[in-house]
Amino acid sequence: MSPKSYDPRLRQWIVQPQTTPPTTDSGASATNFEMISVYRSSKNGNFIIQPMTRHPIGASGEFGKPTIISDDQFDARIVLAVIENLAKYHQQVYRDDLAPTRSSKEQRQFVKEHLCVSVTRFPSGQIEIRPGHRERGGYVGDKENISLGPDEIPGKLARALRDAFSRSS
Repeated sequence: MSPKSYDPRLRQWIVQPQTTPPTTDSGASATNFEMISVYRSSKNGNFIIQPMTRHPIGASGEFGKPTIISDDQFDARIVLAVIENLAKYHQQVYRDDLAPTRSSKEQRQFVKEHLCVSVTRFPSGQIEIRPGHRERGGYVGDKENISLGPDEIPGKLARALRDAFSRSS
């Protein structure tokens, strides 16, 4: 997961661009990826699927209306919600007025109350899921990830996301 930082000037989350393009487990370059953030509330257990798009500065930024799924609907709805929100990455054009914004105080509270998982889909159809870890008022990931091939997504995505959330901190 690229480092995610909260930009108080823009009042939104920015995923910092990597110095090298993301790669799949096979090492293949993947510059035409799609990305979303999935959050889980520690208060009510709801999942927030937040679409992203390319920010004008070149990074990926959270953008657009999120999809909210309750824990009891997770298994039935999560696969379709993830696929639909990943598809928005290249369909949306970034506009500041539609980007999610929070004050610094609201952002600190949000991070405190939510776990984060990053989901990236590569041109091959492979999905990579990375648990996020709270750090410096945001989330960072490391090399631990879960990869699913296109044929595995329908049957394994829900379980893989739950596994990633169990590793998030």
